[in-house]
Amino acid sequence: MLRGRFDSSGPLDESVDGHGGAGDNVGQGHLALREARQRKLDAKIAAVAVVRSGDELVATYARLRADCVPGGHALGQREHDADRWIAATALRLGIPLVSNDRVLEGTSGLQLDSTHLAS
Repeated sequence: MLRGRFDSSGPLDESVDGHGGAGDNVGQGHLALREARQRKLDAKIAAVAVVRSGDELVATYARLRADCVPGGHALGQREHDADRWIAATALRLGIPLVSNDRVLEGTSGLQLDSTHLAS
């Protein structure tokens, strides 16, 4: 049991003992913080553009693989399937890809941007 405990707004009137009282105030504070964090996360998610796969993306992926395999580029290898999807998405959208992954270097038509990465 704690008496005279302080929070950011001042002293709590009642003891924190898990049986109501000031403990409820602390719980409400955590709930309010959690709700504020959820609102902030929801706002960030709402600002993100979702790229859906479709025929054009699949075709770009297939072309990229077909171009990489004969030349021996790493993106032609099975272990880089995920990297190939990422590169194909950037190619399909015509946007630079921010990455310092060296496997992406030398990919035809791909604009790599590593200037925004922390060193």
